[in-house]
Parts: sequence; C-alpha cells; structure tokens
Amino acid sequence: MTKNFLWQINGKEKPQQLSVDVNFLERHLEDWIESDPNLLQPGLQIVGRQLQVIGGKLDLLGLDPNGRLVVIEIKQGSVHREAIAQGLDYVACIGAMSAGELETKCDKYLQEKKAGSTLRELLSSASQLDQLDPLNREVLLYVVGTKEDKSDGVDRISQLLKPHISVSSIVFQIYAMADGQRILLRERIDSDDGDTPKDISSPAATLDSLIQQADNSVVGPDFRNFYDAAIAFGLYPRLYKFSVMFAPQRSK
Repeated sequence: MTKNFLWQINGKEKPQQLSVDVNFLERHLEDWIESDPNLLQPGLQIVGRQLQVIGGKLDLLGLDPNGRLVVIEIKQGSVHREAIAQGLDYVACIGAMSAGELETKCDKYLQEKKAGSTLRELLSSASQLDQLDPLNREVLLYVVGTKEDKSDGVDRISQLLKPHISVSSIVFQIYAMADGQRILLRERIDSDDGDTPKDISSPAATLDSLIQQADNSVVGPDFRNFYDAAIAFGLYPRLYKFSVMFAPQRSK
C-alpha cells in the first residue's frame, strides 16, 4: 500500500515533515467541495446538499460539464465497500426520481444559494435536457474519503461496475505546516482506467466504428436493419462508451 509523506523545505534548514490534520479536514471537506467543486472535477457544479431521498440524505449532488448528475458521498476515514453500497443506493434513488421532484429539490437549493439558474436551465445550457427523463438519466458516483487506505476491495468493485456505472474513489489528505497554513492533497481513482483519470464523457467509439464492429460479428445484419429503421423514423443516434441509443431529435 502506498503512503504519502510531505516535507517542508526552508532554505538550508533541516526538512520538516508535515503532520496530517485529519480532524480539521473532516470538519471542513464538505464545505470546501460545495464552495469549489473543482476539487473533484473541473466544471462540476453543485445542485444539491443533504438532499433527502428514499435511501436517506446524500451529502452532495453535482452536475458535470456534460449534464450528468453526480452523487457525491463523503466518508470520514477510509473509503470502504459499505460506502460504495450506500452511494449506489443514492444513485438508484436519483436515477428513479421523477423530473418534477428532481427539479423541485435542486431548484430549492440553487435558489437558496442565489445561483441565478434552475436545474432545467443548467441542463439546457449543456444540451442535456433528456437527463430530466428517468429513462435517459445518467448518474455517476464519487465516493470521497479522508484516509488513503483503500484495501477493502473498492477498486475491484469499481472495475466490476464500470460497464454499468462510473464510480470514482477520491481521497483527500491535509497537512499542517509550521506557520499554521495547510496543504490539501487529492488522490483520485476512476473506474475507467485505474490510476490515470480520463474524460469519461467522451465516447470510446464513433458511429462508423460501431457499425464496422457490428459488421464483423454475427449481429451485423440485425444492427444494420435496426439502424436503418431508426433513421427512417427520424431518430437520432446518441453514442455512449459501450453502446448507441436512438433517441427522438428533441432529446439528442
């Protein structure tokens, strides 16, 4: 297991090892992420906090740059399997929530924060209004911890889930300096590729390459027939990482 250590260098003085200040981090981490969600992902916006759903109260709900909802579950201490399970329960609750209830909950938060936008307006700017429809909605999961011990099978579970849902495990540590200032360190593991985060919003294939893959397999003729019928009915081919969905033009 890898451990992080930091030292402060002051000129020719002996390096001073910085101490971890976990209690300070746990008291403030949720506030920090709410005020600056770029700590988790550039372009992320918070649209809900302590949001009541059937499964309980989820810590934060975000909206990524591509209009996908992000459940953010923050745990004091290490990220464990139980945190993944709880986060998935929240994902299921958000995924099944009606458009009206989702908008009401998020708009109340945005109004309280004087954000100047509604959820619908934020989604409209991202050309992702179909995310309001539970049948089309994509929900991601970020599980955040304050200790780096992730030996509890979290990575294995994330890899198993990745064909169905993107799970990111993010660990923060904070170090106290001699002058009273603090340094915040972040480590992020994505289910997509292990150690190196990628832009999970980008599809892994083009429509032409998907058609070519189909033509090279037993499903080629069926895929062609389905594709031709969908286009004839005016549907729009919308690409995902591992599949293609045909949607109405208004939902493209």
